Amino acid sequence: MGLPASGSGADVSAAGLAPLVGTRLGSYLVGKPIGEGGAGVVYMAEHTVIGRQAAIKVLGLGAAPDPDAVSRFFTEARAANQIRHPNIVEVTDLGATRDGRPYIVMEFLEGETLSDRLDRARVLDPATAVRIARQVASALGAAHERGLVHRDLKPANIFLRQHPDYPDFVKVLDFGIAKLVKPGDDVGHHTRVGTLMGTPAYMSPEQCLGEATLDHRSDIYSLGVVIYLMITGRLPFEEDQLGRLILSHVNQTPQAPAQLNPRVPHELSACVLKALQKRPDDRFATMRAMRQSLDAALGFERTPTPAFGVPVTGAAGLGGRAATPGLGVPAYIGGRSEASGPTMIGGGRVPSPSTAATPTYEAATAVSGFSASPSALMRDDGVALKLVAMVRERLAADNLDLPELSPTAATCLQSLRNPGLGFGELALVVDKDSRLASQIIRLANSAAFPSRSPATSLAQSIGRLGAQALQEALVEFGARPVLEARDPRIKDAYRRPWSRALAIAMTAERLAQELAQPDLGTPLYLAGILQDIGKPLVAAFLLQVERQTSGPRGPKWMTDDVWQRAIGATFRAVSEAVAKRWHLPAATLRAIGRSAEYEAEAGRAPGAILRFAAAIADREGFYSRRADLDDLDARLGEGRSHLGLDDKTERRATVALKERVLLLAGIRGN
Repeated sequence: MGLPASGSGADVSAAGLAPLVGTRLGSYLVGKPIGEGGAGVVYMAEHTVIGRQAAIKVLGLGAAPDPDAVSRFFTEARAANQIRHPNIVEVTDLGATRDGRPYIVMEFLEGETLSDRLDRARVLDPATAVRIARQVASALGAAHERGLVHRDLKPANIFLRQHPDYPDFVKVLDFGIAKLVKPGDDVGHHTRVGTLMGTPAYMSPEQCLGEATLDHRSDIYSLGVVIYLMITGRLPFEEDQLGRLILSHVNQTPQAPAQLNPRVPHELSACVLKALQKRPDDRFATMRAMRQSLDAALGFERTPTPAFGVPVTGAAGLGGRAATPGLGVPAYIGGRSEASGPTMIGGGRVPSPSTAATPTYEAATAVSGFSASPSALMRDDGVALKLVAMVRERLAADNLDLPELSPTAATCLQSLRNPGLGFGELALVVDKDSRLASQIIRLANSAAFPSRSPATSLAQSIGRLGAQALQEALVEFGARPVLEARDPRIKDAYRRPWSRALAIAMTAERLAQELAQPDLGTPLYLAGILQDIGKPLVAAFLLQVERQTSGPRGPKWMTDDVWQRAIGATFRAVSEAVAKRWHLPAATLRAIGRSAEYEAEAGRAPGAILRFAAAIADREGFYSRRADLDDLDARLGEGRSHLGLDDKTERRATVALKERVLLLAGIRGN
């Protein structure tokens, strides 16, 4: 069952469904139904605290009393949580309604199913079909590595998400009848031999025969059917009777796709026919092998340029964007560590270098176009570009480990958007996190907020800080542990990152006031704190890539120059992603994302102010690397001209900057 976007026109029966609309399931307020299938109904929902949209699937009334149906229903949640792949729909919670019907909470997707697309377009061009198919293959390959077989792959279970960087970003849905095939594993329900489970038009011969021993190669067959449909506009077998359809899958050889559509390359046609072989042993051995064959069929042995633009050399350097779009296929490189996720440090959730996900060398070479060996990499002038592509692909696929605010800090930030909320009510929110409460009380009693008498309660401390300073402090608590990375190489590369962040933040806030834009003060302060947070995150990721590809004793192929160039080309995008994940103001995101250069038409925009504030911080000695000083005079001169600043205004914005930074660097975030 798909997850249609709001307004998609899904035909949903209202019989017996009205009582759930407007009620709460867990932390979610249930909205209108947006989809219906054999397993139940999908509702739009919204988290009552943070406002995040979600989709809630509720098992149908007729199926709820059936233990096997309930088991299959929860298999979907279990499967998604085990696999954790960017191309598989995320399941975040589960529970039961008041009348006992199970439900699962999933991410809300905007877009359309592949079935909807094919209803409209009928036939897809080969490049688009491969772009979709290889994402599906990547997702199912990850499932197969966990011992899971989907068993119901079809266009209705392939969702094409609307994504600004990746066209047709795939989410595979409905692992509801997935089967665990590892020895000793059990999903709580068993399929009887001879029972058809799946959609016959897309089922493998062994699945049509009800064989209980089917494995991952059954999904390979089903994906072959889906590709066949995408590139020809018809199924390999079309019969009006179920028995005849099953016999066709078991006995008949389908017509070659290239014979039905002359635009289909013969190599792609052969790839599909191999996936549709009757005997599992004659198909591709793995989804990885099928994905590689799909790439080769269209001449994509090298990694295609992602649609969001891989930086290219030339006038724009590594910071530019490629003008020629390619397939835009998101790469799944490695995965998140299950043994130990991100750890709580201070007020934020910070990826630990020892437990963060690491790309395998095999995945790096297959997906990102690396040369065959680390020694060859050392000779490759395009290594920095390939590392940039890896970071951008992973970021676009939402598979880069980003820090999280603590749940209480995140809730508090959301609560601060309500101007009518009192300090006592905020104290009740913060009081749930003893560490955060202690940090706020210490800050309120520090030299940053001088007073004749100490703040003795949490409500009093919040009142002393005020809403603006509290918002800034919450972001600082989450950012400081990330900026002050523990990895020795990162610590050596960037000097005094916390002091630099404070210098940029305070200067940007003052500049906003001097330029008569006080509303930008707090958003720019937050942007200054987070502007460089992408540097340690990208740096750590790239070091993990090097360690994984070189092995414990292999040569280190990534020079400092290549490392820094890749970081410089990607850190702002990562910093902006962190700000977005923390639900910070739009002006904060704009400032970070557009601070790489002065935009002629933007005037005194947030990005321009932030860029000039960073130049001032460098001038005052708060630079992270000496290379930051190479073009300092040019950046300062260009900034003054762009913002229309005179010397007096600039001096007012930077008065006592060093003293203020030194004071706060030792107070805030402790």
